[in-house]
Amino acid sequence: MIHPEAPTFEDHCSKTLQGLQVALIELYRATGAAPDAPQDISREYGVNRNLSWKVSRIMRAEDPYAVFYHLPGMAGLHILLDAFLSAGAPPDKLEAVRSAISEFEQMVSMHAGDRQTLELMLDSLAPTDALSEPLEVSRKLAFRGNSGIWGVQAKLRLRTVLLAPNPDDPDMLDIAQVSGLLGLRRFRHEAVWPLFLKEDFNDDGTRRVNQEIPIDPNLEDAATMLMPEFCSTPLPQIRATPTSRGTRYEQVGGKLGNFGSSTCVFGSFRRHFAPRHQDGQNVRGEFFSPMNAPVEHLLFDVIVHKDLIAEGLELKAEVLQADVSSPFFNRHGEGLPCPERVKRLGPSPHQTVNPLAPKYGEILQQVYRRLDWTPGDFRGLRYEMRYPPLPCTIVLSYGLPVKRS
Repeated sequence: MIHPEAPTFEDHCSKTLQGLQVALIELYRATGAAPDAPQDISREYGVNRNLSWKVSRIMRAEDPYAVFYHLPGMAGLHILLDAFLSAGAPPDKLEAVRSAISEFEQMVSMHAGDRQTLELMLDSLAPTDALSEPLEVSRKLAFRGNSGIWGVQAKLRLRTVLLAPNPDDPDMLDIAQVSGLLGLRRFRHEAVWPLFLKEDFNDDGTRRVNQEIPIDPNLEDAATMLMPEFCSTPLPQIRATPTSRGTRYEQVGGKLGNFGSSTCVFGSFRRHFAPRHQDGQNVRGEFFSPMNAPVEHLLFDVIVHKDLIAEGLELKAEVLQADVSSPFFNRHGEGLPCPERVKRLGPSPHQTVNPLAPKYGEILQQVYRRLDWTPGDFRGLRYEMRYPPLPCTIVLSYGLPVKRS
């Protein structure tokens, strides 16, 4: 039973890890050992090189939680202490480290039970940059498991939104959207696999209704919005199903494994899509990327006209839990750890090139031509994530500016 006055996990964990870090620093200082010279420590004290490197990283860690990910086994720490004892280290400094180890072990027992569970708990906290790598490792493990459970995986989830003022009515925005799953492989013979759900609505949830037009003007089945030039051959079978607030796109059939690997790229645009400035119904612009299949990499670009950048457009990224009863969007889901940040790509169209999507530049050029846009007038904002969690919805949002009088 946990005592009601027990310290919170975050405070207790941070305190004990910092205590261990400080105790090691004080031990090294008292003996004249250099924390940033693990090779010398290994040679002079006769300890394993890997052990000396880990302890060096503990002492140089800027985030207390990061200390944990460099922490060797307790046996390794005691080997280090025995080596320092033989070298004549002050007994009080050695005892301080042993005491810090004991307090850390008590914290683990109280809150987690074992170090493996503690690692999961730290992964689940809102991470700092220092914790982004271990969190990615956890997501990669989940990707492998979900690939087997769901029977499908993809190399890349591509999501691109392009925005520009309408040439005839600059208070309204035109939008072009490109979505794709590249390198999609199936591992089971399911008849149907959901790819994307397109929804457009006001802040109050009411649907926005305006005509969606394919980027490819020669598309035989306009309802699919495919860009055949950038899809695999033969073309994947796509079914578009209207829903209450948009359209659901599904891939039908396909072979298993590498022989069934496919690439689907969709492209569409709308004129007078949404207001450029705040109005009675809208104060925010939001773009969604529902993650409903295990993918290795998400590439989410928002490419906007320079006039919108001049108005102060800044994107905020959120990763929200999706409703487990549906692989698609739940706006009220809880936030998930999200160390990745939106980055600016610069004014050059070449900044959008990405090795994960070799034809991405050609896709964008087709969009620019179709809407009669000048590529040099646009600026890119990019959000990337390796092994995004499943199911979830990635949301990129910005505050609509107030129209200047």
